[in-house]
Amino acid sequence: MTYILNKKDFNDYRNLFLYSFNYDGNLQVDAFLKKVFEKSIVYGIKNNYNLIASITNIPFQSNFFGKRFNVGGIGNVMSAPENPKNNSIDLLMEQSFKDMYDNKITLSYLAPFSYDYYRRFGYEQVFEKTNIKIPFSKTINVKGSSNIHIKRCDFSEAENLIGDIYERNNTFGGVKRDSWYWNNRPAWFDKEHLAVAYDKAGEVKGYVIYYFGKFYN
Repeated sequence: MTYILNKKDFNDYRNLFLYSFNYDGNLQVDAFLKKVFEKSIVYGIKNNYNLIASITNIPFQSNFFGKRFNVGGIGNVMSAPENPKNNSIDLLMEQSFKDMYDNKITLSYLAPFSYDYYRRFGYEQVFEKTNIKIPFSKTINVKGSSNIHIKRCDFSEAENLIGDIYERNNTFGGVKRDSWYWNNRPAWFDKEHLAVAYDKAGEVKGYVIYYFGKFYN
């Protein structure tokens, strides 16, 4: 039987998450998970009062050329190894789809670990992600512009600094980010840095979110 989890189930949800995705528990991870848990519809299946499978549906909106659609974002799809029901995720997805239909949620997004696995639920690839790695030796001679100045900023300022430009340019099916997401992001993506480009009038013209990694030959 599928359940909608509530706050008393959070510790079980947390423990299943840490096991499923091989994370170590710490205050930072706990804070991030708790906020996601509070803002989402969390489905679960229990066996003898133990949580053995769960999926998370995060409600948000998406902008398609100025028209907004309600979206259910599926994430944290997880199942315990002792789960006796091989179709537990199928049952949870089915319940989630039914609820989204009943609540007139038009679209559903997810970031798949396997395209083949999620295609059987009706998902298909619609976005591509590009990872760009730039060796430091290629950046030291980049010339700046007299019309633009760059400022490195703390990510806790992200919504106030880049929220507007993100919304204005995010019109191709991207996710509308609410304040709770902006405020919660640094707890999860703690190695990310933010740099903002300003024109002479002090208006934000662009930004980059980046992190430092190691390069191997």
